[in-house]
Amino acid sequence: MADFTTIDTVVESYRQIIGDVEAIALRQGLWTHDAPPILGQQRVPTHLGRKPTDVTYRWTDFLPNNLPTAWRFAAKIDIYTGPQGSGYIFRAAVIDGGVRMERAIDEGPEGRSHDWRAVEA
Repeated sequence: MADFTTIDTVVESYRQIIGDVEAIALRQGLWTHDAPPILGQQRVPTHLGRKPTDVTYRWTDFLPNNLPTAWRFAAKIDIYTGPQGSGYIFRAAVIDGGVRMERAIDEGPEGRSHDWRAVEA
């Protein structure tokens, strides 16, 4: 298994740049890329202008201008309201050895975070 330490640092820095819990909890973002970058490489996000059908925001509406043009991971934001309250999940994806790997960071009461794991595309 690859060392995800470097990409974890990048994911966390992007998550902090994008906004605080209150700001992100009101937004949802579809996957930023048509396919995630290969671990250790960068790809320009292809889907920043897309938006879910039930929200008015696109990534381009709330991303700060100081993010790099090419990203080391694909990102997605899922918002939720559950039995314990509302929150959001910041998801990151890369390709490692031909396998799609995803990490989830839950900012809310539900505890839906998980470390890097293989997922079906």
